[in-house]
Amino acid sequence: MTKSSQNEAGAQRTQFEAEVADRMGLVPNFFRPEAAAFGAVRELWSFAKTAYLDNPLPPLFKERLFVHLSRFCRARYCIVRHVGFLVGKGHIAGTAEVPAQSVQDVIALLRYPGTEDGTLTKIIARVDAMTAGTIPPPGSPGEQDLFFLAGLVFIDPLRAERAQKALRTPLGPEGLEYLLAFLAFVRTAHFWTLTHPRIQPEGDILAFLEEHQALAELVLEDRDIASLPIGERLMQELDALRVERNEQEHANQQQALIINELNHRVKNMLAIVRSVVRQTLKRADVPGNVDEIIGDRLHAIAAAHDLLTKEDWNNVSLTQLVRESIRSFCPTSSQVTFEGPPVPLSAKTAVSFAMAIHELGTNAVKYGALSSAKGHINIEWSVREEAESPRLHFTWRETGGPPVAPPSHTGFGTFLIEKNLGAELEGNVDLRFDPTGLVCVIDSLIPAASADHR
Repeated sequence: MTKSSQNEAGAQRTQFEAEVADRMGLVPNFFRPEAAAFGAVRELWSFAKTAYLDNPLPPLFKERLFVHLSRFCRARYCIVRHVGFLVGKGHIAGTAEVPAQSVQDVIALLRYPGTEDGTLTKIIARVDAMTAGTIPPPGSPGEQDLFFLAGLVFIDPLRAERAQKALRTPLGPEGLEYLLAFLAFVRTAHFWTLTHPRIQPEGDILAFLEEHQALAELVLEDRDIASLPIGERLMQELDALRVERNEQEHANQQQALIINELNHRVKNMLAIVRSVVRQTLKRADVPGNVDEIIGDRLHAIAAAHDLLTKEDWNNVSLTQLVRESIRSFCPTSSQVTFEGPPVPLSAKTAVSFAMAIHELGTNAVKYGALSSAKGHINIEWSVREEAESPRLHFTWRETGGPPVAPPSHTGFGTFLIEKNLGAELEGNVDLRFDPTGLVCVIDSLIPAASADHR
């Protein structure tokens, strides 16, 4: 190497160390590479800035978690250095404004048992119940739970799906991704120190530990993860996690089989009912269109049942229900438009709503807006927030069809809409036979989405 090249390399190293010192409050030995590793270490620095220093998770949360996770690394460098950052020997997560922690705070952190009082299921339940987007304060039981789950993901991410899913609640979807990036950097830092044993703790933190023996004993002891009580606990929980996941998958498969069998039997029952009705009507003196009317109504029930089966008899979106119901009487026409926010419906409510839409649609095809090429149906719904409970306001409005007049008598379809649906929704159903077109307005409490599913 020429003298000019040596000078240039020296200038680059000086500039690099100045940047590190400005950000971290000192130059850790981790970022004092041998000449051959200088290029690689600069890339590590870029990774550190992205996943650790500039990561938008709270600085103290990141630094404390770095220390917690470094308990699982046989090389002592990372845990020593990051304990140093916590006690004021450098900047916490590269942020000079964050005040240092006390020695007792750090000792309590290093003594985290990984779990406080229960199984993994209880820990996940507690994390799931946390306020969305809110990270618990340092040293709290909530922080212990988060660190425990983060440790599961850190040690064996492929076996920690439930833990990762639970972490999404307090962190949010974006925050979880930042956490995973942070864990990736901590893993990288551990690997680098394990493969570069020349990287040893700096004198500032070693001198500090000499003055605090209780802290030093926790930090400097070389403990293999397999012999750590917390490591054993984590491995046990990972095994439990795998067993629970397998059991859940088996239960889901059994549930799917039961639902498919139920679906098959209900369809058979509807077909039997349809056949009985047809044969009965053949022998009775009734108008010829009665068979068709009853058949169409049974078909509407079957269609609602199919939609519920697709959703495993969980909540059905009102948007889905309207879309599927319209197809039965207006499969390709642009004469029907609909718009509204997501509103979940329980199974029982969904069937009642489907029947009501079927009756309105059938009437529109025979006598209303859809009997004319110029006719149009506009379906809108909205949700009003009120003190007791949100309310659903649903409007079916026909225009452009033949003139409308109130019927001379109340048919079954009208009864089905006004009485059955009104009772099911515990609300008001108003059918208005305006001359310009039929209007149906439903005003009710938001139906309980989970009250009667399954």
